[in-house]
Formats: sequence, C-alpha cells, structure tokens
Amino acid sequence: MRLGLISDLHWMLEPPDAGIAWHGGSAEFTAVLDRLRLALDHFAEQEVDLVALTGDLAHYGDDDALAQVLSACARASAPVLVVAGNHDLAEDPLRVERAISSAGEDGVSLASLAGAPHADTRVAGVHVGSTHGWFGARLQALPDMGTWGSDPVVLISHYPLLSLAKLLSDNGFPYPGDLLDRREIAALLGARPAATIVVGGHVHARVATTAGPVLQLTCAAMVEPPYECYVIDVEERSEGTLAVRRASVRLRSGGTGREPVFSPAREEWTFDGARWSATSPAASLSPAAASR
Repeated sequence: MRLGLISDLHWMLEPPDAGIAWHGGSAEFTAVLDRLRLALDHFAEQEVDLVALTGDLAHYGDDDALAQVLSACARASAPVLVVAGNHDLAEDPLRVERAISSAGEDGVSLASLAGAPHADTRVAGVHVGSTHGWFGARLQALPDMGTWGSDPVVLISHYPLLSLAKLLSDNGFPYPGDLLDRREIAALLGARPAATIVVGGHVHARVATTAGPVLQLTCAAMVEPPYECYVIDVEERSEGTLAVRRASVRLRSGGTGREPVFSPAREEWTFDGARWSATSPAASLSPAAASR
C-alpha cells in the first residue's frame, strides 16, 4: 500500500500573515490550502492508494474552515481518510464527523476504529473525543482491535501514541502533551502479535520511534517549517514481516534556525515478526538546520 500523509493544516478563514508559531519563527497560514493542493497533486503523481489527514484541519475548529479543507480534498486522486485533532473539536467531539457528512464529498470519510483494507493493508483511525485545557485530550474511543486479528495495521492518530516528550524537550522544543489515555492504548498495541504502524502529527515534528511491534511515524506540520507532506509505502514480504518506507516532501522553503526534524527525509524500516529496525540512516537525528 502507498499512503499519502498530511498533518496539522490549522486552516483559518482569516489567517494572519505571521505572528503565530509553535516551534519559533512564524507559521505561514495564508497559503495552507495552496500547499494542501500541491500535496494532493504530488500524491496523484505518486499514485498513492489512500490519503490520510491526521487532524488539526482547522485552527479554531469552526464549521466553515473545516468545510473549506474538505472541499479542497475533493481533488484527491485516491480516497481520503480523516481523523479529528484537538483543534478540530471546538468542544464538540462529533464536529469533524458532521462536517464530512455535510460536505458530501465523494471519497472523503472518517477513519474507522475497526479499519478497512486499502490495497491489502488494513487502515484504522482513532479520534480525539474530549479536550481538557488547551492541550490535554482523551480519545473518543479505543480502536476495535478485535477485528484486526493478526493483520498488520496502519493506525491514524492525531496524537503520538508513543510519547515524544523527552526527545523534544531535551532538544529545546516545546511539547504540547500526550493523550491522557495514551498509556492504555500504547499497552494494547504493544501486546499485539502483529505490527502496528502509527501515523500522525500534533507535535509538528518529523520523528520515527519504535516500541516492540509498534512503529510510529510522526509528521511535521503543513502550517510551519518544514511544511511537509509524506508518502509512506507498506510492503508485506514473507509471512509476518514488513518493510515500510517514508519519503518527506517539502512544499515551501523554510525560515531560519533549527527545525523539528529528527529523522531523515527518506527512511526505511523492517519488521522481523517481533520488532522494528531501521535499514536506512539513523532513525533519530539531532534537530536539523532549516536548510537541510
């Protein structure tokens, strides 16, 4: 399966030119939808089987901004799956679900807890269901792992399910917190006999990390440097073994200074039936310079 991945658009109807950013410098809000269209064009060229939007579609979670993002997704060449992020809720856990229903765009749907096969790989999703303060959040529900069996699964989640707090904090980047129920879902995934590939965003950083059968590919934001989208290939080799490749594509030149980049622009991982190992350059790097 080939997956196109986009995270953290933070679209606003009246975006500021500058002045808001999570990792220093300034985010660039005004051309977010233009970058979304560029990403979808790139995915069409790469002939992806599926596109995933991993949450924080709208900065303020308002219906009009969500509708504009979903309308832009109508140009996608492949089905689009969406999960809700903390910014998307606006104190309403079903807001994204209703926005998708109202948009009525063919091929755009909410990722399900049970998941469904896409090009022979099961893809599921979990959604933020409640927020506690600005960053605290819990899932709407745990994934329906009973339906997964021994299948490898790509799981779309806005929040990391393996904590990245120490990595980002130790390197001087702010950390927006983990799910309040993160440990519960991480334990369930760790106990699976098969591989789970978690893809998501939230922390606005490009990171890869593993724990037993879980490989987590966390993605940087579309709204601030490094302004990336991703193509991820999942290839089942012999029984129970997998190869996963991630290619990062920069959609706009960055600013100056460090960027929250901790894994190479192109990386490959293999699963031997029990654990993951990197078969490309080191999985964890020092924060990259903006020119990288």
